Amino acid sequence: MSTPMVIELWCGPTGMAAHYQAEGFRILGIDPIFQPSYPGAFMQADILNSPIAEIIEVNKPALVVAHPPTHLVDQVRDMLQAIEVRLGIPFVLDTVEPAVAA
Repeated sequence: MSTPMVIELWCGPTGMAAHYQAEGFRILGIDPIFQPSYPGAFMQADILNSPIAEIIEVNKPALVVAHPPTHLVDQVRDMLQAIEVRLGIPFVLDTVEPAVAA
């Protein structure tokens, strides 16, 4: 049996990769900004203007996780719902703003 994969969209420099890796998942981070310190496999891509559905279909992840910018949440939710219906792959949409140090 192959190791399950998580694809993390808008992963940022570290994302949730370490947590998923600790649970035994392979991880693929995708972000429009190059993230040289990302701890898993990384792909730089314009998420909303790239064939992300095809990337997901090829990799067949167990889960897709997205941390989109606030102004893109509705558009990303629609995209992920379409992928879930088409491919049967569940997703988590994390819309929590990062904490800002005072």
